[in-house]
Amino acid sequence: MENPKKGKSEQKKRSSFRDIWQLIIKLIVALLVIVWFIKEYLQNDELNVISLIILLILLAFIIWLILRQKHVVILRCKLIAPGSCVKGDPNIIAGKILEPVVGDAYGLGFSHYLLEVRDPGANLLTNVVIYPDGSGNPDTSLSQGNHPVTGGMLGWIDMGKAVNDAGIILLTSTTFEITLRVFGIDGSEKAPPCMLHFDVSVNEVYIRRVSTPWAVDFVDPDEQLRRADDPASDLATIGGNMHVRGAANIYGCAGEKIDEYTIWAIPDPSFSFVQPAPFTSVTPQPDWVEVSHIEFKSQTINGTTYSANDVRAYNMLDGDPNPDILTNTWGTRKECICVHIDMTLSCSCWKIPDLKASAFNSNSKLLPHKLDPSHEGGTGKFTFLLQVIDTSGNQYYDIQRAWIDNEKEVAKIEGIAGVKQCQDLYTLDAKGKFKTVEIEGTAWDALIDPSGPDLTKPTSDNFDKYEVKFQKQGAAGEVEVITSHSPVPARPAPVGTGVLAKWDLEWLNKSTNPMGLPVDQLLDKGESCTYNLILRVWDLTIVNEHAPGIHYSGKITFPIKIINGSEPKP
Repeated sequence: MENPKKGKSEQKKRSSFRDIWQLIIKLIVALLVIVWFIKEYLQNDELNVISLIILLILLAFIIWLILRQKHVVILRCKLIAPGSCVKGDPNIIAGKILEPVVGDAYGLGFSHYLLEVRDPGANLLTNVVIYPDGSGNPDTSLSQGNHPVTGGMLGWIDMGKAVNDAGIILLTSTTFEITLRVFGIDGSEKAPPCMLHFDVSVNEVYIRRVSTPWAVDFVDPDEQLRRADDPASDLATIGGNMHVRGAANIYGCAGEKIDEYTIWAIPDPSFSFVQPAPFTSVTPQPDWVEVSHIEFKSQTINGTTYSANDVRAYNMLDGDPNPDILTNTWGTRKECICVHIDMTLSCSCWKIPDLKASAFNSNSKLLPHKLDPSHEGGTGKFTFLLQVIDTSGNQYYDIQRAWIDNEKEVAKIEGIAGVKQCQDLYTLDAKGKFKTVEIEGTAWDALIDPSGPDLTKPTSDNFDKYEVKFQKQGAAGEVEVITSHSPVPARPAPVGTGVLAKWDLEWLNKSTNPMGLPVDQLLDKGESCTYNLILRVWDLTIVNEHAPGIHYSGKITFPIKIINGSEPKP
């Protein structure tokens, strides 16, 4: 049986041979026509207009036949850029990071050209190339290059889409391939096509968590921290000691590795600080608070010198599988290696450079830059800025918005129906009816942003709850009067005194016991005893990386003597 590939090859050879002879015949005919015209001119010694017109018509017809039957197609291609290391340009088309492709695509009989991009796994990526229009401007509607190009712009690679489509392959390789294919009007293709390889500069630079709350959509520079890694979770406020967690790692292009990184906390009352563009520099302002700065450089420990590359290898901050702690200082750790030699186990240990977690105290470190002077601690709206600089001097950034609260709750009981601590309170009025009394005091947490005022929950107004309980002297437990999630006094009134709860004193009467309370909390008629009123207040702030919020007032007590009887007549 004949080999199909061999048959096609023979057919192609016969076709090419036939095309060559047809082209030769057409050229001979054209020469004969020209010779005839010259002969006529020499014989008559004058230019015959009719003969000239016939000559031009015949030559045009022959040229048309040559082009129509596609006898002559000579194509050229060349790729000049992208270079070996690609970063892309965010300023060509808004919302896209594009890498220019420069080179040649032209020739006799040129029709069009295609650019093909393959990821490090050799997979052909779709819709990642943007071609130029007739004026050389990007035209996202084009699916091929329709104009010959000589040493100019062939198109642009949508690096954002290319990298996203390459996906997890980038963890092992960042080398992409671009192919330029040039086609003639006869459907033929320049062989071989032109190819170029380039590496993508990959940076893992992001803040994923501040304290324990999460930046769920950490790519969004306006994302605020949430209590859980869930977009439906409540926004979070944080305080006390905390770490910043995320990634600070650069790889891809040869020679580009992390050199240093810095984290600043920036007072940002309107959350308007703009994330700096990559490859640009920033100048820290006087109110920026540096919370961490790490340089990767050679270190000598116990007489052993570790190069900067060794230090990087031992301390990779790539955020995998969990966000790495970025608030660090340099220290050491012990690494041990065990091997079997001649069936004998031998182990050796060395101390190597190690990044040690170092939390910063937001209360003291941010205190000079609090949003409002009336606050007691480092409280306000802050933007955290992470800057990573590589060994080539390139700079990368990420920001994270954070509501920081170091304000203590206000919890006080002022009195019960005007009765102060340790004074007598009667359960019955002068007419012998059980009284309902108001418990007066304060259960309050200051707004993080008092301007306006900003009553946004659960951020600026992150009050959680308060509870009022009572306990008879000697009783086993406490009895709840009220639990409320509204501060006293109510917003937007400033801190002051209000009504914490209304208390029906018949609750304490043993003979009726309307609430079914334990006997040790009750009074017989005419009996008296000391009771403690107890107030506790909480907010929602996650303090010292503990959840739920543990800004807690503690146990506030108010002792009072209660007499189960009628108050004396005036």
